[in-house]
Amino acid sequence: MQSKYKQKLKREESVRIKKEAEEAELQKMKAIQREKSNKLEEKKRLQENLRREAFREHQQYKTAEFLSKLNTESPDRS
Repeated sequence: MQSKYKQKLKREESVRIKKEAEEAELQKMKAIQREKSNKLEEKKRLQENLRREAFREHQQYKTAEFLSKLNTESPDRS
């Protein structure tokens, strides 16, 4: 009787340890995926900032070009 009880406890302990190991592995995988997701979001954010900066510089260049063109075409207006 006591032997059966010990075997049962041993099996339950084995199952518990296995579940804990699986849960730890799952948490590890989730952490890795979160890190990947965070890196991807950061990369997207940096690309968007670069795109906006390039657009802003292009707009400034075009504005300066336009104003320069206006100044050279009609110097008597100023």
